[in-house]
Amino acid sequence: MYSPTEQMHAVFIPYGVIHCVEDFLRDLRTSNFLFPMINEKTGEKKTIWIKGGLRIGPFGVWEYVFPRAYEAQVLTSLDFGCDVPYNLGGLRMSVLRKVLKCQKAPKKFDTSQKMLWVRDNVTIIPIGVRYDKEIVGSKKEDDGYTHEAI
Repeated sequence: MYSPTEQMHAVFIPYGVIHCVEDFLRDLRTSNFLFPMINEKTGEKKTIWIKGGLRIGPFGVWEYVFPRAYEAQVLTSLDFGCDVPYNLGGLRMSVLRKVLKCQKAPKKFDTSQKMLWVRDNVTIIPIGVRYDKEIVGSKKEDDGYTHEAI
């Protein structure tokens, strides 16, 4: 079982009509998530709002960072666990995962909910996921609270 305070990264390649891909990436950047934290000493829990993080990588690869509590929704929305029309092949995909330091996405997760991202004329090649480690915060909003490193 995972901690609800963990962050994860979904690594993927979007392609399609350029302005539609740009709109889709804008939707990713502007998505807000509730981010739970816990103070290990007092047992106090709190949540703050955070935005999803979007990073660009090599070879047209993008990486989306979000709270792991939303894993099923985000992975479903990014077509993880689905057959994609463009297949890179098993060997190429495993080499790409190794270069990008990510692993295969979980095989099973709840696909009943999706994020409200506009995906018109955008196709996604899912590559893999990466999980962050937990840290104890030191800034004003998270001082003393344990949560996933971003």
